[in-house]
Amino acid sequence: MDGWRRDREVVTSDPSLSEEKAGDLFAQILADPPSHTDSYWKALRLGDLKNLAEALQSALRLAWDPSPGYRRLGVVALARLQSRGLMDAQRRLRELASDPFDEVRRTLAEEIHTNVNPEAGEILLVLASDPDPRVRAEVPDGLHNQGTPGARAAFLRLLRDPDDKVRAEASSCLPYFEKDPIRPDEALDLAIDPVHEVRAQVARWLGWETQATAVGPLLLLAEDASALVREHALDSLKRFQVQDARVFSRILQGFEDPAPAVRAKAVRLLHRHPAPEALEALLKRANDPDNDVRQHVARGLEGRATIEMMPILERLAEDDASSLIRWATAQALAALPGPEAENLLVRLTRDPAKRVQNAARKILERRAKAGLVEPPTAFELRYGQKESVATRLAFHGRSAKPLHAWGKFIEGVQRLDGVLAGETTVMPGVVLTRAEEAAWAILPFGPMLWICIEWEAGEAAGQGPRMGYALRRTEEVAGWLRILGRVQVVKGLKLARPACSP
Repeated sequence: MDGWRRDREVVTSDPSLSEEKAGDLFAQILADPPSHTDSYWKALRLGDLKNLAEALQSALRLAWDPSPGYRRLGVVALARLQSRGLMDAQRRLRELASDPFDEVRRTLAEEIHTNVNPEAGEILLVLASDPDPRVRAEVPDGLHNQGTPGARAAFLRLLRDPDDKVRAEASSCLPYFEKDPIRPDEALDLAIDPVHEVRAQVARWLGWETQATAVGPLLLLAEDASALVREHALDSLKRFQVQDARVFSRILQGFEDPAPAVRAKAVRLLHRHPAPEALEALLKRANDPDNDVRQHVARGLEGRATIEMMPILERLAEDDASSLIRWATAQALAALPGPEAENLLVRLTRDPAKRVQNAARKILERRAKAGLVEPPTAFELRYGQKESVATRLAFHGRSAKPLHAWGKFIEGVQRLDGVLAGETTVMPGVVLTRAEEAAWAILPFGPMLWICIEWEAGEAAGQGPRMGYALRRTEEVAGWLRILGRVQVVKGLKLARPACSP
């Protein structure tokens, strides 16, 4: 019978459905079992039809049906029509408030709770005294919309209802009486209610109260046996931590709470707190078994990470449980300078989660634009991981047969004079062959770096040749090639295509 029950939200009319025929919808509703989900939505559309007279006639036929299931559907349609001002719908709904079947009355309470007209308020007052607690549990959510003394008085009675579920539902609506708020003396005794859902809702409500009223009870509720109550209490206490030093201390204690949800709440509340004690407690939770706690630890280190925290950041960057933890770690590394942070960010660019890869790459690209990354990192950002690794292996002679990426890279290199010595598959090298005038040669040294060699013959008798070298970046070498405008290419070495030509 509950298959079509909708969530507590206002369902607005759909103009595109207003041209449907009431008779057609009525026939379709009767063609299916009354508990069918589609039947509920058809009844709802029946109450939205443009032709009010026909819609009312069909809705009343459903509301008078011998089957309780179809009467429930009649309630759905009539509640929509009643919200549109039809008094005939109101009269039948008032009669259905005494229907012998509990499910019909419960549906009535559920469907009219968003109607703010006085007629709906009258029905809710009747249902607030219904013998079935399931019916009464649906009433509090509608009483706060009425804004009348009678509705408020009925709500206070429901707060003391003998049924646990009814009190829990009523206490969840405590903050919603905006026109005439519920006073602390009217509800504060619920902080010791035997039902933990009630105490949890009281803790949530106290977050809207004044410091003088709220802090004392909230500190007690933060020690409650129920984790749900403690979590709500900490969340409400956050508002008062500036005014009361006890509040900060109590939230800090939540870092050691046995319940993961409470620890996660406490860490989230203080993960940006500037106090040294908060940061120290935050770092201690980096190994917490709960994913949410570790994620908030990583978020809390953003803008505050130091080189001393690298072991913790490395653990968080390798957290297999959640990509959100690794993503937050990348953000924490963004402002941390130095090669260690850079290497960790490079590792995160290879993370299996695209979100983590993109975050780390964007951070490194910003650093590269400012010239704050090492040449290997800049090379990898430009050419990709595969070419970067292959090139480094070849430069250091650790690969007998470098990847094809290295071959593509080296064949695009232009030298100025000189002859390569040895095999490029083992180690790049250069031999200067000219014995007169000046000669230049360049060869790869590492990612984005080149050795530039200058050789000069002796200028006078007894004076030997001179040779000098320097490390240059690719941008500088490319500039020289453009200026010189001539390059001698050694035949057979596949060095004819310049990688940095204008």
